[in-house]
Amino acid sequence: MLSSIISKIIILILIILILQELYKIYRLVFFRKIERYYNLSSNECKFDEKNEELKLESELDCINKCLSYEDNRKVYKDCTYKSCSDICGKCTKEKERGLDTTCPWDNKLYYQTEEYNDRNLVAPKININTYDGYIKISFIKPNKFVDGYVYSLKNLSKNEGMILGKFPNKDCITCETIIQDLDMESDYSIGVKSYLLDSESNEVSYSPMSNIVEFKPQIKLVASVYNIPVPIEELSTNYKFCDN
Repeated sequence: MLSSIISKIIILILIILILQELYKIYRLVFFRKIERYYNLSSNECKFDEKNEELKLESELDCINKCLSYEDNRKVYKDCTYKSCSDICGKCTKEKERGLDTTCPWDNKLYYQTEEYNDRNLVAPKININTYDGYIKISFIKPNKFVDGYVYSLKNLSKNEGMILGKFPNKDCITCETIIQDLDMESDYSIGVKSYLLDSESNEVSYSPMSNIVEFKPQIKLVASVYNIPVPIEELSTNYKFCDN
């Protein structure tokens, strides 16, 4: 009984293997016809390393994604390691020859990004430094098309309204301003918006509010750790010697 079951399993495995080989032959014949029909007979890798949707992080990442790329209409994989290395290493070789070129994975400077050159206003990302009775606000220019900046300052410790103010320099790259005469014992919050003035309609459009920073206008003291040497006790002069 057991031997009969084993023989049937072996026969089933052989049938499966035969069917797999027949399917391979079918793919070779059928897909060859499709390749000729679509004119895909050339062995050229069609991987496009400049496709921004790939979000390439490095030359190695480019090669790995190239190797995983394949045209589903083709039987043979044209994107070999050599062809992928040639495609992804092209910009690096051009840099080595001194040519002015960039690779898709090069980090763009902020002023080269679409976000910076877009007319849609972006919220600034502000930092502040606190001093006794005043603060300094600073941030990097968030957009190319900006006509100025306004800040909103609120005293959180007192029931007061919002204080609005403008930055003095609209053409700044590193933008800074100082706000003085603040109550050192009060807590404040501050945020910044950029704005754009339409020269034709005189309408003003504002960016979203920046990050809101809460603070108290005081100099922050940084505690330091000092190692104070402990005086060594005087050595006793009463020595005892052992006779050998």
